[in-house]
Amino acid sequence: MAKASSLYPGVTIETPLSGKDPIQADGVTITELPFLGKVTLRGNAADPAFAAAVKSVLGADLPTQPLSSLRVGNIRVFWKAFDEWLIWTNEDAQIQLITDLNAALSGIRKSVVDVSDYYTVLRVDGARSRDLLAKGCVVDLHPRSFKPGQATGTGFHHATIFITLADADTFDVMIRWSFADYLWAYLADGAREWAPA
Repeated sequence: MAKASSLYPGVTIETPLSGKDPIQADGVTITELPFLGKVTLRGNAADPAFAAAVKSVLGADLPTQPLSSLRVGNIRVFWKAFDEWLIWTNEDAQIQLITDLNAALSGIRKSVVDVSDYYTVLRVDGARSRDLLAKGCVVDLHPRSFKPGQATGTGFHHATIFITLADADTFDVMIRWSFADYLWAYLADGAREWAPA
């Protein structure tokens, strides 16, 4: 997908999967979620000043347990490590978010980095989404083990991904731009067994 840049007039920007149509098979659809804002935040969640400053920006406490996440309006926050979180926003909203976080955290040890153009996100949706992703994912995606709202980084065949379950049958998979085409091709091939005859 391509679009005019909102930051640089006259510049057209593309995603790593621009021009690819959604993959559709019986029970599974794969699309790219283009241009999501993505921010990594690092700091000490046990520091009351850090926690309060972040809460003043996000409007909620940071998730502090493995696999956990939260959604506040159009912002999704994922636990990545004891001192690291991944934040997804609407397109270009990460710019203001970064400004707000840096202001609130002034004088507090932290790292706030825009990684929007380093990763893209694929949505794998449908009743066969788990079956498809299980072909390459080492995480147990069975409903008893991986529940809506949970998220984790893991391996997927020869790539590294960050995966979250948005709802019962909808997975969002973040991957580096340089591996996006590889993952897309892998999923397209994996979905062929459910393609209409």
